[in-house]
Amino acid sequence: METEPKQINWPDLFVRYEASGLNQQTFCEREEIAFSSFKNQRTKYLKQKAKRSGFAPLRVKNHPSYELELVLPQGLCLKLRHGVPIEYVKRLLQALR
Repeated sequence: METEPKQINWPDLFVRYEASGLNQQTFCEREEIAFSSFKNQRTKYLKQKAKRSGFAPLRVKNHPSYELELVLPQGLCLKLRHGVPIEYVKRLLQALR
């Protein structure tokens, strides 16, 4: 007898992954999900999420003298010095939407 494929709610799964603190490979093993499917679906999910928010995903490496320059779609340019609280940046970006 053939079993039905497992139905996966990908957005919920990604929320659980982010909260898990695990790397992708370990998380997939724990959840019994094919790593390649996880990567493909996560890439699609992040692209769709970026389109909805108007912002692309951003990864910043921790560097003591780092200054961040954000150029927003409206043409605004924000230059942030190291040490600016992330909550402040988040509120600022929400206000500029």
